[in-house]
Amino acid sequence: MNQLSKKKNVLDEFNKLKKEKVLRLFMPDFRPSSLKTQIIGSINDGTFIAGSSDLDVLLIFEYCERLTPEQFYDKVHYLLETKYSFNLRISHPGFIVHDFNDAIIEFTPCIADKDGYKVVNKKGDWFTIYPQLHYDHFKELNDLIGQRLTRILRKVKKWKYRNKIQISSFYLQVQLVQLFETGKLDSSANLNTDLLIFYSSLLQSKLECLEDPIERLEQVCPSMEPDTTFFDQYKQDIINQINYYHERKDASN
Repeated sequence: MNQLSKKKNVLDEFNKLKKEKVLRLFMPDFRPSSLKTQIIGSINDGTFIAGSSDLDVLLIFEYCERLTPEQFYDKVHYLLETKYSFNLRISHPGFIVHDFNDAIIEFTPCIADKDGYKVVNKKGDWFTIYPQLHYDHFKELNDLIGQRLTRILRKVKKWKYRNKIQISSFYLQVQLVQLFETGKLDSSANLNTDLLIFYSSLLQSKLECLEDPIERLEQVCPSMEPDTTFFDQYKQDIINQINYYHERKDASN
């Protein structure tokens, strides 16, 4: 089964799950008429890797003032775990669901907030994410350079999943966008050259947090919980990729 067929299967199954289970799941604890779902992330931008990528789903609720952010998050967690018995893993700001055919779902409960969505961080506070604005920014640049970002990011994600590297895909996307916007990557160059430059940039940056390209977030970090050993943990994997694409680049010249 090819990637397009697998992607269609994942979406079809989620739509069936949403209709039969997810929207009904929150009655009467939340107003079901106000609950919406929105698929975001890799399945929209063409970098979804079937069998490896998460299906990122926002659960968009109407805000209930009587609940604190932490109470809101805990209540959604309780309902997902008890009413439907999902096999959950907490991954702030969402919940990872593992028992889903052909994909892992990440449900993120949120509240609509102007052009973004309020989600709950690990400290139990609100913070706002902007998935549509980030997608629009990525798509505009990607279209301008002939889908080059998609081609590179798919290769990088396959490396990430193959080696079980816990670096945020969003972080990798932002790193890639910044390299093109600063002229360090050239859409007319050999793809192996761009991949070599990309991995070299990851090595040089030591996986430090990046500036948000749309200037809405304070910073974009490679993990929700980076620590002092985070770079060292993946340094050799990155060096291996640099050596691989250095050899590929030389072979193509």
